Amino acid sequence: MAFYEMFNAFFDPVLGPLLSLGPFLALFLMSFLISLMITLVYKWVTDQKLMKTIKDDLTRMQKEIKEHKDNPKRMMELQKEMMDKNFKYMSHSMKPTLFTFIPLIIIFGWLSANLAYAPIMPDTKVDVYAFFYDNNATSQASLVAPSGVILLSDNTSNVSVIYAGDKLLFNNPNLANARYGGFLDLKKDIYYAGWKIKATSGTHNLEIDVNGKPYFKDILVADNKYVNPLEKVDDGTVLGLAVDQKGQTVIDFAGVKIGWFWSYVIFSILFSMILRKVLKVY
Repeated sequence: MAFYEMFNAFFDPVLGPLLSLGPFLALFLMSFLISLMITLVYKWVTDQKLMKTIKDDLTRMQKEIKEHKDNPKRMMELQKEMMDKNFKYMSHSMKPTLFTFIPLIIIFGWLSANLAYAPIMPDTKVDVYAFFYDNNATSQASLVAPSGVILLSDNTSNVSVIYAGDKLLFNNPNLANARYGGFLDLKKDIYYAGWKIKATSGTHNLEIDVNGKPYFKDILVADNKYVNPLEKVDDGTVLGLAVDQKGQTVIDFAGVKIGWFWSYVIFSILFSMILRKVLKVY
């Protein structure tokens, strides 16, 4: 089972309804729930009396250092003691990670699979591309549109080239990002063929013929879901297939567009600070 489908199958029944709220609210609530889980685990797993004592000691030592700034020897003693206390505090703080690391990795996989891209809306124009190894792979390729898909360009597309170092013309931000399934090497010339389509709601299986050989790419047209728009082929002729979906914007503030990962970082820092204060976590 592919990466995206694996996490969708595991979490969709529980977390899937959140997507109907839109990317901002969905991630806002997810960030709160994750921060709450981490904070509660941290409180239950660590010795809070000991953690409070260490923090109080560190605060006291910081004040003492300011009072003894004219006494280098005493300052050195306090700094050494603070380093020992900090190390002890950090070692205790790492214990909750044993309980939260794997769940967080799985949840992050689901978030990446559902919030990395803007979904394809019904009857919205979208580009589909096939990428090739080099200029000897083929001179053209053809797309066969199934029922429910309208081809807005010629079904046969000649191969074009973007030379190494030139600006990419595509909307998909992850074509060269292997973590998201990207397969392009920006240090090399890029050979591709493309088509414009629009489709009705649902899953559609596109067929792209290259030198008489068919390649297939699924697309999902829906209000708040999508399938991975990148599919690596790597068979010596075709590098991969791509639906040119834009990255999902979660926060749009004063013209600055922020995707799911950094939006999560912002939300989680905010919630962690609030929850630690409310729940008196040290």
